[in-house]
Amino acid sequence: MGDPVLSALGEIVPLGLRRRELRREGRWLRWIEVGEGYPPVVAVAGLGEPGSLAWAGILSAVATQARILAYDRAGTGASDAITAQTMDDQVEDLAAVIASAGDSGCIIAGHSWGGLLAQVVAWRHPDLVVGLVLVDPADERFSVTLPEEQHKQRREMDQMLLDLHHRGELRDTIRAMSQASAEQLSSDPRVREQLLAAWEWCYSTSSQVQSVPDERRVMASSLAQIASERAAAVPLRIPVTILSATKGMPDELRQRLTGFHAELASAVPGSRHVVLPDTGHAINEEQPEAVADAITLMAISIRNRDGQP
Repeated sequence: MGDPVLSALGEIVPLGLRRRELRREGRWLRWIEVGEGYPPVVAVAGLGEPGSLAWAGILSAVATQARILAYDRAGTGASDAITAQTMDDQVEDLAAVIASAGDSGCIIAGHSWGGLLAQVVAWRHPDLVVGLVLVDPADERFSVTLPEEQHKQRREMDQMLLDLHHRGELRDTIRAMSQASAEQLSSDPRVREQLLAAWEWCYSTSSQVQSVPDERRVMASSLAQIASERAAAVPLRIPVTILSATKGMPDELRQRLTGFHAELASAVPGSRHVVLPDTGHAINEEQPEAVADAITLMAISIRNRDGQP
C-alpha cells in the first residue's frame, strides 16, 4: 500500500517532502524530512507516538526557515522495533539521527517524553545540540510523584489498545483518537481521510501497538537514572524554549509540572518559558503555530549568531 504517511503529509506539506532512513544495529530508523537550511531541526514525539504525524502541523511553517526531520522512534510509525529497548537505546538512536542530519548540531524539538529524551541527549552529546524547544516536556521529578491512580489509568489504556488490536478492533479507536488532529490539519474530507488512514497504519502491527506500553515501561524504569544524570550534568549553555500547557490534568498536577518547567527555565541563562492559555498537553497538535514560531525564532537567532545565511 506504499507509504500512507508520506502520501498523507504530501497533501499538506510543500513540495520537497521526503522519507529518510538510517541503518543502525541491524534495523532501520526512519523519519519524514522537508525544507533546507541551518540549523536542522529534529522533532521527537511523545510516548508511543509516530513523530512523522505528531509534528505534521508544524512541518510547513518550519520548512520555510530550516530543514526539519520528524522522527519515529524504534517501534513507532515506520521505524523498526527493538527487543527489550532501554532509555539508552532511545537516546543513542536519537543522537545517531541528529549526527546524520549535519556536522554543526541541531535544534531538538521534543514533546512530552520526547522533551525529556532531548535533554538527556543534550547532556550526553552537547556537540550535537545547538538549541532545545521543549513542548510540555515530561519531568522525572513530576512522574515519580504522580498518584498511583494516574499510573493505573495509563496502564489500563495501554492494555485496552493491545486487547482491541488482538481482536482486530483497534481501527475505529485510532481513527476516533486522531479525528481532532486530522480536522486541525485540513478542511478537505479527502485529505482528512488520508490522514486518518496514515494514523491507522501507524498502529496496524503488533509491534507498533506494543510500543505504547513498552515506552511507558522504558520511561518508568529510567526516572532514577535521569534524575542522577540531571544532577551530574554540566548546566546547559544553549538556547532553550519551554512551552507549558494549562489543561488536561487536575489543577494541582498541572501547576506542579509547570513549576518544574519554570525551574528548568530559570537554570538556563536566556531561556524562554511560555505558558499557553487554554491548551492541553498535545500543544504540537492543538497550537502548532505556537510551536512552529518557537522553533523558527530559535533557528533565526542561531543563524544570526553564527553568521549563517
